[in-house]
Amino acid sequence: PAWTNLKGAPMTHARQPRTRRTTLALAALLAVGGAPLPAAHAAACTFNPASGNWNVAANWSCALVPSGPAADSASIGAGKTVTVNDPRSIFIFNNAGALNLDASTFSLQGGGNTTNSGTLNVGGTSTAALQMLHAVANSGGVINIANGSVLNQFAGALSGGTVNIASGGTYGQQGGALNGATINGTGSGVLAVNGSAGNVLTGVTLGARMDMALTANSRQRVTGGLALNGASIDLNNNGILSFEGTQALTGSGTIVLGSTGGGNRIDLDGNGTTTFGAGVVVRGHSGSIGQEINFGGTQTLLNLGTISADVAGGTITLLQSDVSNQGTLSALNGGTLVLASNVTGSGSGQIVAGAGSRVIQNGVTLAGQINTS
Repeated sequence: PAWTNLKGAPMTHARQPRTRRTTLALAALLAVGGAPLPAAHAAACTFNPASGNWNVAANWSCALVPSGPAADSASIGAGKTVTVNDPRSIFIFNNAGALNLDASTFSLQGGGNTTNSGTLNVGGTSTAALQMLHAVANSGGVINIANGSVLNQFAGALSGGTVNIASGGTYGQQGGALNGATINGTGSGVLAVNGSAGNVLTGVTLGARMDMALTANSRQRVTGGLALNGASIDLNNNGILSFEGTQALTGSGTIVLGSTGGGNRIDLDGNGTTTFGAGVVVRGHSGSIGQEINFGGTQTLLNLGTISADVAGGTITLLQSDVSNQGTLSALNGGTLVLASNVTGSGSGQIVAGAGSRVIQNGVTLAGQINTS
């Protein structure tokens, strides 16, 4: 299902302008021997005035309102501002100006493509939804998602640029990739992830909360590094965050393992080394680190940060074959940390068992500093 706060979620397309409908009707009447004539060509439309409404045909060079069902293309130049306040869709879209979606649903039609080097404002005085069904090249572009509004990424990759999610706004990742993008969020603004194996992060900087607990069995794959900028990742309800091959989780942020479902996992797929940076904290109630979901291999987990089972009654298990610990592995506040991995320690690496908490060595070798209190 789409994450949306709009009433009447299904997309309804505007009727074609009368000129286009009349042309098609005349073509049908003039067809020789009843044989159909070729379909009318899609229109290439450029927005003319400095500002105005999408739904006014006179505002466009093609003298009609461009639409997705007609496979039209629409271009908005730099310095131009266009408002959409009724349901619209488009097949090919090039935006170097500003598109303001207000009280509407705007669909980027499947099979097309979008290039955004300007600004897409999703929501304003009213809520809106941007439905993404094709790839968006967002290099140099900005997408702003307002309170109560949503970007639903059903298909295609969003590449480059910045997405800003205001408090109360939602970026719903439902089967598409994020490549080289910066995702920012304030307050309750959230990147909400569903259960599709098509959800992929490649070279992303995450400065928003990523919710992998909202729906059961959520999935997120990391294939080109992930940098946290004060972000939190909620991993619960059998959610799986997987790192593929040699990867690095860098920056500063927290992954929180919840208590629901019993299958919360951070998986390490394929061959290589996955590094948790010095500013990374993995903590919470229950889950595992080090299984595989997409493909097998031999991984080493290099921990420079903190992995802590710090909720009473919970258990976090390290299942990777080898762990190089140069940070902290701990059990605190009545939590249990199970080490089913060979652990080597160096530098400031330490294993800590707090009062009333347990670190369990499960038939593996431990080396380095071990502290109890």
